[in-house]
Amino acid sequence: NVEEADQQDYLLVGLNSPTKYALVLNFVHRLEEFDKSLIELSGQQRVIRYRGQILPLVSCNEALGLPKSDSTNNEQKTSLSVIVVERGGKLFGLEVNSILDTLITNLDVQAKIDKFEMK
Repeated sequence: NVEEADQQDYLLVGLNSPTKYALVLNFVHRLEEFDKSLIELSGQQRVIRYRGQILPLVSCNEALGLPKSDSTNNEQKTSLSVIVVERGGKLFGLEVNSILDTLITNLDVQAKIDKFEMK
């Protein structure tokens, strides 16, 4: 079926916005919850020790220019929702407020996350 061939799987996440955001599921390596006390600094970069390596953390809220805090008081949570993605053979952790659901659609989704620079 041609329609099924055009379908894409997405992971829906919540950020500091009423809008839901989606990430192409094929980019997702793992979904993790970390205790915030495990976050360390390497220079200016927030990192976490993950499976024998250092996992750089990228705040999706900051990268997308969203407010730093959210009305649901996520700052009071002791855990951090992280989407581990692989890019250029390296793992990165994308911090989100919440992991909501998956979505399969053949609709065009506005691509805004392309501006993440992961080095």
